[in-house]
Amino acid sequence: MARYTACLDLPETTFHQIDNTLQASISSVLEACNLSIIYSSLDYLVAKEKPGHIALAELATIEVLIHPPSSLRSQIQLDLIVKNDQLPLTLNNHCQRLFDAIHQALVTQIAVA
Repeated sequence: MARYTACLDLPETTFHQIDNTLQASISSVLEACNLSIIYSSLDYLVAKEKPGHIALAELATIEVLIHPPSSLRSQIQLDLIVKNDQLPLTLNNHCQRLFDAIHQALVTQIAVA
């Protein structure tokens, strides 16, 4: 199973708290990457690729966990997880390419530092 992860810190000036605006921004980024949101709460989103274009084993699941600021950390942190059922036998596989695209879109659209 291929699995790629990243931790992203939002600049303090972007979002001061977890709210519907942040969740909506992340949802729009995922939908712009041609993904379907299958679960959404204030601090957790799950999206999947739409079937039909690639093999079933290559279909990826994307999770975004949103961690609020705490006494130890003043910024909101996003954890991005992209995974599928295909073994990552090559460095340039479908899951890696999708992870790179989503990561870049989050960095660009949400201004992650």
